[in-house]
Amino acid sequence: MLAQLFKRNFNHHQNAPLLKERVEYMSYLSINNPTEFRLKLIEGYLLRATELLRLEDHRIVTVEEIEAAAVKWGNENYSPFKKEFFLWILNHG
Repeated sequence: MLAQLFKRNFNHHQNAPLLKERVEYMSYLSINNPTEFRLKLIEGYLLRATELLRLEDHRIVTVEEIEAAAVKWGNENYSPFKKEFFLWILNHG
């Protein structure tokens, strides 16, 4: 699935942590026929979340860690709205 969505950046997505889990989640989302744009957007957020939270394998992630990652991501993109969107994507897909 990732190869279809990310022809140019496929290796970056494939080599990132929790590949199996991200692919399973994307497959689950695709059942409801979301647009390709939405799937790309969500996978981008998932990928960035694994980087910001330093997820290499399964572990418990605290709400505080998620909120700190969202703030950091929002600051990187110079938009407090993006922080809220980041949190929404992680909670709702």
